[in-house]
Amino acid sequence: MLLRPSSSLTSNIFFFTGADKLVHFLIFALLAFLYERVFPKQKRKISFFLMILYAIFTEVAQEMMPFGRSGEIGDLFADILGIFFGYYTLIVYNYINKSK
Repeated sequence: MLLRPSSSLTSNIFFFTGADKLVHFLIFALLAFLYERVFPKQKRKISFFLMILYAIFTEVAQEMMPFGRSGEIGDLFADILGIFFGYYTLIVYNYINKSK
């Protein structure tokens, strides 16, 4: 979805200004959460670094590809906040499941 041409994206998902930042936040929060669930033994610093590299890659690719998309610092910031939120959510999830 992050690298699809802008013409293939439905414009009705952007209900308000900045909705695309929310989409970036949610995609990367889910990605970070699932990545940590699938690879729980990998050091968190390494997985965090890989997630950041992926976020940078997607923004650079959006800027360089001729699909009408643009790489934005705001999107990268939303991606990074989403990564932090995904990890935080996983920590809370693990804490709740250990106390059961």
